[in-house]
Amino acid sequence: MKSKKLLIMIAAITAITVTGVASMTGAIFTDSEQSTDNTLQFSPVFQYSTINFRAASSGSVTSGTSLTVNKPAGTAQGDVLIAAVAARTLPMTITAPSGWTEIRTDTQTVNTTHRGSLFWKAAGASEPANYTFTFSASVSGAVGIIAAFSGVDTTNPVNVHNGQATSGSSTNIPAPSVTTTFANTMIVTAHSVVSSGTDGSAWTPPSGMTEAAEKSSGSGLAGLSETMNYVPQPVAGASGIKTAVVAGHNETEGIGQTVALKPNIAGSGVQSFYYITPVKVTPSVADSWQDVDVSSYIPAGATGVILHYDMTGASVDEEIGFRKNGSTDNRTGVNRVQTHAWAMIGVDSNRIFEAYVGSTAIDIWLVGYTTAGVVFFDNSIPKTVAVNNSWQDISVAVDTGADTAIGVILEVAQSSASITWGVRKNGSTDDRRSASAYQHKWAIIGVDSNEIFEGRTSAAANVTFHVIGYVKSGAYFFTNGVNKTPAVGAWRTVNVSGDTVGTDIANGVFIEIHGTTDGPMYGLRKNGSSEAIIAEARRHAWGIVECDASEIYQAYLSVSGPTQHLIGYSIRAP
Repeated sequence: MKSKKLLIMIAAITAITVTGVASMTGAIFTDSEQSTDNTLQFSPVFQYSTINFRAASSGSVTSGTSLTVNKPAGTAQGDVLIAAVAARTLPMTITAPSGWTEIRTDTQTVNTTHRGSLFWKAAGASEPANYTFTFSASVSGAVGIIAAFSGVDTTNPVNVHNGQATSGSSTNIPAPSVTTTFANTMIVTAHSVVSSGTDGSAWTPPSGMTEAAEKSSGSGLAGLSETMNYVPQPVAGASGIKTAVVAGHNETEGIGQTVALKPNIAGSGVQSFYYITPVKVTPSVADSWQDVDVSSYIPAGATGVILHYDMTGASVDEEIGFRKNGSTDNRTGVNRVQTHAWAMIGVDSNRIFEAYVGSTAIDIWLVGYTTAGVVFFDNSIPKTVAVNNSWQDISVAVDTGADTAIGVILEVAQSSASITWGVRKNGSTDDRRSASAYQHKWAIIGVDSNEIFEGRTSAAANVTFHVIGYVKSGAYFFTNGVNKTPAVGAWRTVNVSGDTVGTDIANGVFIEIHGTTDGPMYGLRKNGSSEAIIAEARRHAWGIVECDASEIYQAYLSVSGPTQHLIGYSIRAP
């Protein structure tokens, strides 16, 4: 068993009961690790992103009812913006532009009074050049600072916050301590003071912190000065009081505020891929799209399903298709009768997907499901390449919005026969592509840090790579596939514990099966299973297969020639 770093260790385990599995009929599978009480275990595994400061901007006015601050330079979609706005005059309230959320407001009521507010906003695909904050009454001086941070949870970015007003003649302006409950937070402080004296003297940031920006509005009655600072806090706990020092002001009634930003947490705190004892879910009606309700087998909150389809029960080549319930996609390509492969597709909130089969003799097995770390589109996003017989970059960065994909789930459709095609992670030197007379396949492949994968085909006008979803956590994808081709003629155990990265433990594998001729047969199954599906790939297919607790699965190959490559793996919670 691999050792685990403290950063990703969680002691709590939540059990979620999945009904119906024990009452399955017609299955040819056994699973020695299936729970006797029919529960699937969810073990939270927190993988924290690193928060980085990007840039800051500032603005000030000496009077008026509004303040405009520019967008920080280089702000990118998915950044979290923190605004600190201070204004002099009471009573008065500070209102942020639409799309901003107030974190807190603190008020200084001693002598020359002022108010300070903190706000946050997740940057979208198109942000304005500046932001205007308004005041309910005309102010005699206002300042604002906006800082952009990457790697922050864009849904609930604030872990904890605190603030206080200070008074007296000291030039020390403390921001109170906060106690964080997550690793890898970013501590951000804002300090503001009023002044009736000379403006413009610099702030000294709190010990250990870096100044994002400082700004002053002017001297005399318009004198108001502010600074914002930041420091990463790798370990959860108390931040300590953060004291900034200001010089050049003869009245230093101030406000100090602290906010801890929460990092992105991979998979929303749980692993993203789960595997179950397979259950047959073939529709009872052929030649039309049919709803497939899997709510008895997968829990609420599941985002998609992992399917193993076996064409060998049909008497002739037949059409097959999958789509998310409510989708208008209508791809039902022919698959060869002698073949089997795996696919993934999204489910709606009622845990329903749609399937199309040309014959009810086709077997469709539900073998697993995904949670929040895997996202499926309602309708696929088509991607094509412009050049034949050359690996071409294909980006999904715009399609994933504020998310960052690490892999994509594809449905590959051909409009004519005998065309070669392949997909690989951007930067890979893999070159697996084969001609197929049959026009429908599903694949899963990694993308690079810019959310790019590569596609290649011999007839660009006839092949479309439909992006049906993407993986943002809970999996790892190799740049180059790891050859795991088994010896022929029998089921062989394949151990991937030496291939997983760092402290990862694989609970499943993504296998690319590739050959150049028809006829060779293959099989993939969990180690210890009695599954007996052995059939053709017809040159190119993907398998998504569960591993046992020792990171072992089983593979079968009838003859030498075809290869099986480990493209990536799904991660088990510790």
